[in-house]
Amino acid sequence: MAPPARLACIVLAHGAAASLDRAIASLLEQDPVELVVVHSGGAAPRVPAGVALVHEPSLLMPGAARNRGVAATTAPFVAFLAADCRALPGWVAGRLREHEAGADAVADVLEPPAAVVPRAAWLMLHRRRTARTEQSLRLRAGLSYRRELLEPPFNEQLRQGEDTALNAELNGARVAYPTDVRTAHAYPNTARSVLSDAYARGKRRVVAERAIAGAGRARVLREALHLVRDAPHIERDPRVLAIAAASTGAYAAGVIRASPGPAAAAPPASPTRP
Repeated sequence: MAPPARLACIVLAHGAAASLDRAIASLLEQDPVELVVVHSGGAAPRVPAGVALVHEPSLLMPGAARNRGVAATTAPFVAFLAADCRALPGWVAGRLREHEAGADAVADVLEPPAAVVPRAAWLMLHRRRTARTEQSLRLRAGLSYRRELLEPPFNEQLRQGEDTALNAELNGARVAYPTDVRTAHAYPNTARSVLSDAYARGKRRVVAERAIAGAGRARVLREALHLVRDAPHIERDPRVLAIAAASTGAYAAGVIRASPGPAAAAPPASPTRP
């Protein structure tokens, strides 16, 4: 009898999830994992034999979907994969190698697409999650976790950024940043869709940041403008850089559009009683 899998992988899906089959297949082709699909919103999808399904007809917030998956698994290490992504060869083995060597959490890198427009979206969105990014600049993202780190669980009220909020609390945790744990993400493939996606992400980011940490738009805008600093160290194609710069402008416009106006002046403080 085979020993139980050491890594649980939770595939997160909602609605039609057209790419779900590819996400599942990318994991089944690798070392054995405890594989669970958490799907919400709409009819339950069909999954291959041996793959567990947690289904909720109403749409779950991302944190709630993650927590359902964690509760449905028992392996000592837990990873997540969005239904619009694929785990590339070595994704499972690399995570297990780092965890077994003592890492509490293991980050991934986002694989660059070959085509110009999707590559520009990759550069704009994930320039701090590439194999070429200096480790000091790598984001603590795409993590798999030692199960004990997931208590307390993910925030179930956030529309996005639930992993960012939890990761920010991993003080003292040992996080590994290998370059061979690679994820392929689906990106927009027209310049128009790249710009509209960036604009929408900027608006959502402001809402998420206020919910997570009360951050102002200046901080979010500074982060977007770091593209000018980081991009030339990662990408040299001028076509890619031009589209990425334009999408950063669209992202900034979304941030500005969603940011609240100047706060009203606070009323005078009441006298303090002795």
